[in-house]
Amino acid sequence: MEAVIENQFFRSACQALIKEDQELRDLFLDNEPLYDKQHNGICCLYETTMVYLTFKELLKNKFPLSVSWEHPYPGMPSLKADLGLLKDDQTIDSLVEFKIWTSEDGYEIRKDVEKYNRLNFDCRKYIFVVEYAGGDIVDNKNYLLVQNPEVEIVNMEQTSTFFCDWQTKQREYKSIFMYLLRMKDGVTIGKAVL
Repeated sequence: MEAVIENQFFRSACQALIKEDQELRDLFLDNEPLYDKQHNGICCLYETTMVYLTFKELLKNKFPLSVSWEHPYPGMPSLKADLGLLKDDQTIDSLVEFKIWTSEDGYEIRKDVEKYNRLNFDCRKYIFVVEYAGGDIVDNKNYLLVQNPEVEIVNMEQTSTFFCDWQTKQREYKSIFMYLLRMKDGVTIGKAVL
C-alpha cells in the first residue's frame, strides 16, 4: 500500500473499532446491571469480528483497493490472511493479519511475523495489532519493534474502553492501543541476510 492508502486503511480500522466500542458500551449500559461483571466494549470481541468490522468500514469509506476476507496466501491456498488487499487486476497488493496482543512477551505477534518470514512472495505484509493490556503506547510500541526487528511501525492510535478485571470482577476504564505494523522489505531474521 502507498502511504496515503496505508493511512486510510489504519484510520478505517480504528474508526470501526472505536464506533463498535461505543455502541457496545451504550448497549451494556442500557442493560445494567446484567453486564457489570464483564467487558463492556471491544475487549469482548474476537479477531475475526474485528476483521469483519474493518472490512465493512473499508467498504463504507470507499477504500481504493478491493478487499478480500480470508484471502489465500500466494501458492498456499490452505493458508489464509485475514484480509487481502487487491489491485484492479486482482493481484495482491498487500496482506493484513489482525492480532489481539494479550501475552506479556507478544508471542502471538511474533507468530505472524515468523509466518510472513517463512513465505516467499512479493507483496506488502501488515499486522494490525489491538492491545488492551495497558501500560504506555510508546513503550509498548518500542517493545514490539525490539522483539520483531523485521517490522516497522506505520501508525498507532490510543482509545479506551471498559475492561473487566477477571480477578476482581471490577470494570475499569482502560486504554486500548492499536498499531499498524509493516514487514520491512527484504528483512528476514534467521532465514536471510538483513
